[in-house]
Parts: sequence; structure tokens; C-alpha cells
Amino acid sequence: RYQKQDIYREETVKVYNASKIILDIHTLFGKEGTMYNVTPRVFEVPACRAFLLTNKVTQLSDFYKVGEELVAYQGIDELKKLIVQYLDNADERAAIAQRGFQRAHQHHTYAHRISSLLGTIAVSIKETHA
Repeated sequence: RYQKQDIYREETVKVYNASKIILDIHTLFGKEGTMYNVTPRVFEVPACRAFLLTNKVTQLSDFYKVGEELVAYQGIDELKKLIVQYLDNADERAAIAQRGFQRAHQHHTYAHRISSLLGTIAVSIKETHA
């Protein structure tokens, strides 16, 4: 069921966990329709142990094993096919969500992002003062 309303914090987790599939549909495309950046949902949904179906994005494989920890589609026909496939296969959907959950908690927490950001800043400062 599609919900056209804003949801916040704890309620978001409840909605993710009550849903069979969470769709992440991007609206901004680069050159030749290529998506370059991931959205926060790519981290939030797996962190809630929910199943994510998202656009194929250039950087997605930098963060997850696509097809094993979350699923990505390219185009409406593939999206429709994957929705049917995963609605019909609860065990596979749950296994992918579990692997995504493990990846998110091992590599994609706010602590990981802050550490990475501080590392980038430190390198930049060293290069500036070298």
C-alpha cells in the first residue's frame, strides 16, 4: 500500500518493518539518465532490517553487494518484475534484508560516516599545509 504522507523517526522504522518492500525511487538523473549518488534511504532501510528495492546508482556497489544485501532495478519493466519476484519469495526477501542489516550496522552507521569525514578533513589539512 502506498502512503502519501510524511512520517518521522520511530514511525518510519515501524513503517519500514511492516512493509514487504521499500521502494527508493530517485528523481534526479545525470548525463544520459545515469544516477550517481545514493540517498539516505539506502542506509536507513537496511539498518531497520527491511528489504530495499532501489534505482541502480553508480556508487551503490561502493556500499553494498547489490543483489545480496539490497536489490536495484533499472527501468520500470525491471522494477515490475522484481516487485513480483520478491513479493512471491518471502524467504529470499528476508535473507537479503538480514544481510543488508548486517552490512549497515558493520559499515554504515553515523559513527562510520563521521570517522570517514574526519579522515578526509585531516588529509585535506595535511595537503594544504604541506
